[in-house]
Amino acid sequence: MKTWMHILAVLSLLLSSLSVREPTPTPGVDPAPTATQEAPTPTATIEPNPYPLPGTETPAPVEPTAIPTPEEDRPAPTPIPEEPSVDSPLGITASANPAIYIPGKPVYVLWAIDGYSQLAAGAKAFIRLYTIDLSSEAGAEKAAGEMLLPVSENRGVTEWKVAENTQFPLYLSLELLVDDQLIDTEVLEISAADFELSSREDSAAATSGGKVRISASASSLAENTAFSVRTPSPNRMPAISLSGNPIEIIAVGSESGRNISQFKEPIQI
Repeated sequence: MKTWMHILAVLSLLLSSLSVREPTPTPGVDPAPTATQEAPTPTATIEPNPYPLPGTETPAPVEPTAIPTPEEDRPAPTPIPEEPSVDSPLGITASANPAIYIPGKPVYVLWAIDGYSQLAAGAKAFIRLYTIDLSSEAGAEKAAGEMLLPVSENRGVTEWKVAENTQFPLYLSLELLVDDQLIDTEVLEISAADFELSSREDSAAATSGGKVRISASASSLAENTAFSVRTPSPNRMPAISLSGNPIEIIAVGSESGRNISQFKEPIQI
């Protein structure tokens, strides 16, 4: 019996010596932390699809479109008279712009003194501007309204105020006076429009009892245009007329209120 107990004691000691003991921590010293390495999270990369589905393409950036200022809001520049003749005898030439009255638009009288250099030093030159009535049986008669313009240069521009009750055609007389002596006279005509053609569509109109017809395509007019078919004004009357019945055709922009001497494309008369 003692022999078996002795054997069990020896086995117990052997087993105790073979067992793995964990290290005993030193008091006051924290154990070193064990680093844990985690696998990095992959980042997803989105590459553009070289073959996008219809309707999914990214639209190109659109630049803002400039809004043009309406033409009617832009005041037309004041017309400038042509250079007068230097070699011609002392005299006056004049024109009206517009030569057709457009309600709400100013009428400018452009004048130039031919032979201006011939004025003697110290001479007093004036232009007397007034309306005349050519319908009188006695001939031209002076009507209401008069302006006296001092001449200090060879050309100039004067705005003429058209009264609301004015009867058309309106005739303006310009007299060149030098030292109170009448040197030359010009007469201008300002008429009402016979018709207007549109710049938005092809249009045509006739006047003078159907004898004169004007047609214009929309592309030939830069703006709506007023027309007047009339006997030439006194300062434009030709010396010789083959037909014996000369006419002149005046065109004026309805928005700009300025005479038109050239169209974008030819018109038919």
